[in-house]
Amino acid sequence: MKFLINEKQGYQYSINSGDKNKIHTDDIIGYNSFFGEKIVHGTLILQTFLKLINIKQKFRKDNKFYIGINFLKHFSYNEKIIYKSKTNNLYQHGKITANIELKKENIVENFEKTNKK
Repeated sequence: MKFLINEKQGYQYSINSGDKNKIHTDDIIGYNSFFGEKIVHGTLILQTFLKLINIKQKFRKDNKFYIGINFLKHFSYNEKIIYKSKTNNLYQHGKITANIELKKENIVENFEKTNKK
């Protein structure tokens, strides 16, 4: 599966989410950052990915599930993102950019039980 996030989507997400960190929207700040460019919001990557795999079909509404994402590199705007389901990795520029873990478990319930005082 392939998808792409453009700068307009990133700017709109910045407004809608309230995350107005200029690393996502300002060319000069992005260029002068550690990354050398504006970067895509990590939560926008995850949200787009979950819509594409149609999470509602994977998990029933009454089940709780765990979503883990480990970002190894930053994501660039207007560059193809590839998901390989065999490895559960997202790739950009031919390199693994993030690992995704989806588990259909009662992790939240287990966490609540072990952390009750």
